[in-house]
Amino acid sequence: MMLAVLVYVVFLVLTLWFRGPVFNGRGLYLLRSFFPNWRFYHRVTHRAVLCTRYCNRAGEWSHWQPGWPRARRRLSTLFHNPAGNLALVEQSLIEHLSADVQAADDGAAVASLPTYRLVSRLARARVAASCLEEPPVAWQFQLCLVPPYDDGLAGTEVLTSPEYTS
Repeated sequence: MMLAVLVYVVFLVLTLWFRGPVFNGRGLYLLRSFFPNWRFYHRVTHRAVLCTRYCNRAGEWSHWQPGWPRARRRLSTLFHNPAGNLALVEQSLIEHLSADVQAADDGAAVASLPTYRLVSRLARARVAASCLEEPPVAWQFQLCLVPPYDDGLAGTEVLTSPEYTS
């Protein structure tokens, strides 16, 4: 293991020292993952949160339930973490919809976006997973922007979907 790290470091030093022709290839492209992009911490902004609610057979709506895709950290998930990867993809999709909504000029055109349809399916799946005793009659989702470092839902409502029937 130590030999592999040493060979890797020597390779990096040599490639930085001797500038030759530009190498293109999948292997060198994958080496980028070892170097963090520190611009990730450049600006902390509001985070997009998907909230869902449902209506039972009595006609009562539940409270807005935030979907926090937070995965538990374990040593076993360091190498194989499909649930954590799925949560990251879901949050990325929610943030993509938030950016699309903020960039859209017309609110009516948002429902035709692919990100809206994907988030709608995600919300329907979350509602179905939260209603174990009886299926909901209707459901709805809301996209909120929550201020940084705040765990509450006192954020700004960006988008509220129409009420969908199950």
